[in-house]
Amino acid sequence: MPNPLYTFDDLQTLERFQPKIVDGVFTFDESILNLEFIDLSNKKELDKILFKSPQPNLRYLDASRCSIRSIIIPAGCEKLEMIYLHSNQITEITIEGDCPKLELLDLSENKLTQLKMPFEYKSLGNLFLRNNNLTNLTNLSRFFTHDD
Repeated sequence: MPNPLYTFDDLQTLERFQPKIVDGVFTFDESILNLEFIDLSNKKELDKILFKSPQPNLRYLDASRCSIRSIIIPAGCEKLEMIYLHSNQITEITIEGDCPKLELLDLSENKLTQLKMPFEYKSLGNLFLRNNNLTNLTNLSRFFTHDD
């Protein structure tokens, strides 16, 4: 599994970004198309993330420790490498497009009862589901076995 290397400049960009949350909603639109890193963590007022446009440059999304209940990640986010959504109230997540570079998906400490992974996430090496209400992991079996 390739290990993403983030530069000092990448981290400075992440630190400078100030998200606009209006009525509990953060909106991805054309105004932030060039951003690769979005940190929405610890925004207790955040209960919804809305994608009004695909985000072709987005590599890192952290919306952990918020109040999100569901999220739909649309097609057009093919560069996503890491998604942190732990410690929310998520009951449903939908990933509509293929994410061929997705290496980490953290959905720990939510309220998921099922998780459907519609695509072959060959690069996904870290899938965190701790402390959810999952009852059937059959459709995720490929993540628990290795073919040599």
